[in-house]
Parts: sequence; C-alpha cells; structure tokens
Amino acid sequence: MLTPDDLVALTAKVRCSAQRRVLEALGIPHKVRPDGSLVVLRVAVEVALGHVGSLAPARRPQLRLPEVLPRKKAL
Repeated sequence: MLTPDDLVALTAKVRCSAQRRVLEALGIPHKVRPDGSLVVLRVAVEVALGHVGSLAPARRPQLRLPEVLPRKKAL
C-alpha cells in the first residue's frame, strides 16, 4: 500500500478529497476508508502508469514431460 507521503508525492495534493480526484483522473483504483482517507495498492499504481504487465493472475504451472522415444529392441 502507498503511505500518506507516497500519496502526496503521487497526487501533489494533501487533502484526501483532492487526492481522490487526481487518482480518478489518472485511472488508479483506490478505496476510501470510513474516515475519508485513501487506500491505494502500489501494484495498482504501477499497472496504471504502465510499469507492470497487468493485474491478471499468474498462469498456473504446467508439467512438462520429456518426449518418450521408442525403445531399441534387444538382440
């Protein structure tokens, strides 16, 4: 999560209501706490600013088996 100082640096605003307007304009997802302060995930900022591929979940691991070659017949 971003710290309050990070939010000020990102938005150039001190008041939460002004920060929210900037986040909405930048397309950065956020949540508003009951006290009016904001919660912003760092990865959401990175994705919105183009520094990370996406928020899509990672691919599930897949098992890779070596190709089975036919056995040589015994003489």
